[in-house]
Amino acid sequence: ATILLGLVAEWLPTRIGTTLFGSHWSSMHALLPVWLFTMTALGLSSIAFAGLRILRRLKLAMVIRLVSLPLTVALVGGGVSLSGAEGAVVGYGIGGIFVGVAALGFFTRADRALWV
Repeated sequence: ATILLGLVAEWLPTRIGTTLFGSHWSSMHALLPVWLFTMTALGLSSIAFAGLRILRRLKLAMVIRLVSLPLTVALVGGGVSLSGAEGAVVGYGIGGIFVGVAALGFFTRADRALWV
C-alpha cells in the first residue's frame, strides 16, 4: 500500500498537489521518491519486530533498537550535512533497512521451526 500511495502522489499533477498542500508541494514532491523508499524500509522493519514480539523475544527487540539508534542518528546527521532534508530522509531509510535486516535475521534464527 505504501508503494502504491507513493506512486499516486509522485504522479499527482502539480495543480492538484498545489491545491492540496499549497506552497509546500514543490518541496514535498522533490522528497517523495526518497520518502517512499524510507517508509517501505520502515514497514518491512516493523514486520520483523512484530515477529520478534510474537515469539516473545522482547528483550532482543529492545536491544536491536537501542544498539541501532546511534547508527540511525549518525546516518540522519550525515545525510543532513551532505544534502539537507533529502539526505536526512535517505539516512533515515538506510538506518531503517539496517534495523530491519538485523531484526529479520534474529527473527529467522529465533525459531527455525517456523520455517521447516
